[in-house]
Amino acid sequence: MKLCKIIVMNLHLKKRIVCAMSGGVDSSVSAALLKKKGYEVIGCFMRNWEKHEDDDSRTKCTSDQDLEDAIYVSDKLNIRLHVVDFIKEYWTKVFEPFLDDYQHGLTPNPDILCNKYVKFDSLLKYCQEHLGTSHLATGHYAQIEQDKQGIKKDQSFFLCHLKDSILPFIQFPIGGMMKSEVKQLANEMNLERIARKTESMGLCFIGKRKFSRFISQYIPDNIGLIKSIETNEIIGEHYVPIAFKAPGTNHPALFTKSFHTDIPHWIHNMPTSLKETGVYECGFRFQHKHCPLSVVLSLADHDTLHVSLPIPIRSICAGQYAVFYDGNEVLGAARITQSGKSLYEMNWTETLINSDLILNMC
Repeated sequence: MKLCKIIVMNLHLKKRIVCAMSGGVDSSVSAALLKKKGYEVIGCFMRNWEKHEDDDSRTKCTSDQDLEDAIYVSDKLNIRLHVVDFIKEYWTKVFEPFLDDYQHGLTPNPDILCNKYVKFDSLLKYCQEHLGTSHLATGHYAQIEQDKQGIKKDQSFFLCHLKDSILPFIQFPIGGMMKSEVKQLANEMNLERIARKTESMGLCFIGKRKFSRFISQYIPDNIGLIKSIETNEIIGEHYVPIAFKAPGTNHPALFTKSFHTDIPHWIHNMPTSLKETGVYECGFRFQHKHCPLSVVLSLADHDTLHVSLPIPIRSICAGQYAVFYDGNEVLGAARITQSGKSLYEMNWTETLINSDLILNMC
């Protein structure tokens, strides 16, 4: 997916560029490609989490190994590597909101906040103030073009909150490539060790620990109740004040045909049609692996949005991000504040289709 429609500036006039290095194959190949094109590449490894927070050495966060791998790649490519501490920024801008959301029964997305506040804000400022360049490259899979083989990975979803003022200064060297091609390039560049590395999944600060064990370190023991959606009987306990459980995974209570959002962030401007008529049809995702689904946006009070869905969709929850597309261009995003009435509340009697089957048909 393309993040935006911009004319990419000729970075050959600005030889120096910083590449965010995570120790993974995507950022490693990105740095190698930039160097091959003649840029002076400076690697930058972000340290976002304090080591002492990982109290279980058997299941610790992988940041130490990631740093070792970033050093290994930098030595192989003969580029400088800076290790930059963004622990404070990550804690206040990403982790504290994550905890607050969880305690209030919302569904957080720390990856979007990390990109917004840390990688494409704090890191970019660090490049400008300390490394003598305004240009930053990352290993994100954005600006991807469709081809006959399909798309193996697309991270444009997580970049939905970027400011349009920084877009001319950002590069995605592997943005139009397949994951398999990136791994093949890594092997050809003598980075086999990195190509074989298991891809990191989930939340980096949790590592391999059980989520319940991790979250119990930060959430007070204010145990709430889990009730049956059908009988209102108490059937368990949870960390939020009250939660409802539906029997099975295809229950009408899990589906809705609409939702409301907060004020959206538009990468450029609000779409003209939405501004002039109050209504706009566009693509929508609320999970990055889904295909964009055509929806209708309607302006609501104070520039918030009401989103109408063409089919009942399962598991739309407050706290998630709705990302909006025009074709393959990311327009922006808004946080979901409330799902519409569930089909259970609407006394739905028609046969339900598993919406995941449709959303995953990319």
